[in-house]
Amino acid sequence: MRTIQRIAIICFFILASSGCAIISHKKQIRVLRDLSDSQTRINRFLKEQEQGFGRLKEDIAHNRLKEGISKNTAVLRYSGPIYCRKVPDALAEEMCLYRHPTEYFNTDSAELYFDAKEKLVSWKYTPVQK
Repeated sequence: MRTIQRIAIICFFILASSGCAIISHKKQIRVLRDLSDSQTRINRFLKEQEQGFGRLKEDIAHNRLKEGISKNTAVLRYSGPIYCRKVPDALAEEMCLYRHPTEYFNTDSAELYFDAKEKLVSWKYTPVQK
């Protein structure tokens, strides 16, 4: 009976001391968990961007990208552009650039041009130079 009590006391102290270690490192553990969650969100965002750009390239290649679609529809279908900027053009008011989200120079690119009513008026597709 004494042996069982000793084992129980030893187990209690082991569990109690490990609990203290967890409590004392709670802030660091939370930072690591938050970092992991953030990395998961970043990876999911990049995957959505890659898939959107892939759909845009497919639609251009198969002549499915049509003038007149709204900018909102383009963003929903192809994900967000890398950036948009105003252009001094008689037909278009804004140009939005699409390309692979993590490759800057060795990637195809597509420029979508929208008018003042945010309707697609034209686009320009530039394949990567190999």
